[in-house]
Amino acid sequence: VYLISDISMPEHDGIWLMEQIRSNQSLQRLPAVALSAHLEESLQVRALASGFHRYLSKPISGNDLVRIVGELAGTA
Repeated sequence: VYLISDISMPEHDGIWLMEQIRSNQSLQRLPAVALSAHLEESLQVRALASGFHRYLSKPISGNDLVRIVGELAGTA
């Protein structure tokens, strides 16, 4: 199981979502990838600090996404 989440969402953002997920002991090691059109380094730092393993800028090809999820396979 993997989580791939956009950072910009209505109501709560992906960082809030990841903080909620990481507060659940059984989900602490869930491999997670953040997607965003935002390129600000500060947002990338916040996303990674919240528990995402990778921060990817859109657009991203399907092949690249599959490769990156494959790289995370050993983190679960």
